[in-house]
Amino acid sequence: MISEQEAVYNLMLVVIAGFETTTGTFTNAVHLLLDHPDQLALLTSGRADWRNAVRTTLWHRPAVSLLPALYPARDVTLGGTTIPQGAFVLLAYGAANRHGTRTHSPRVDVTAPSTRHLGFGHGVHRCLGAALGELEVQIMLSHLFGRFPTLALDPAQSSVQPVLSLMMGHPEQLLVRWDT
Repeated sequence: MISEQEAVYNLMLVVIAGFETTTGTFTNAVHLLLDHPDQLALLTSGRADWRNAVRTTLWHRPAVSLLPALYPARDVTLGGTTIPQGAFVLLAYGAANRHGTRTHSPRVDVTAPSTRHLGFGHGVHRCLGAALGELEVQIMLSHLFGRFPTLALDPAQSSVQPVLSLMMGHPEQLLVRWDT
């Protein structure tokens, strides 16, 4: 049982932590789908599920690139490499899905079976708001592309600059346009 104060702090964490990660995932998904109009057409025609679009985004472009440093309490061996107790370790979620034993096709495919991604962490470090964040992005994507079916990347944006953050992996801004 948690105290009322702990409940309030946990609620604040979910609301605050869920904002940038959710908007970052949404922006990454819009960018990914506009870069792959064939996949967007599958979604808008109902031949693919928006839930899988979110999971595909979390696989290819997770909003969280790095997590703050961890320091192992004991020596840990991973993939034949020993990480000594107390060593500075950064968790690179943006790279984790690219590891040779976990990598699937680099091609974006919203019809492929869901693959376990690390976009929301793993195990005891899995995000408490993962299900809510995934649902929010599904709803936002389906409504955005339902309301603006001609949405496209704006050619005025010559490149997409990442947000200035060590931890986050999403664009600072994404310019789009649509025909009325």
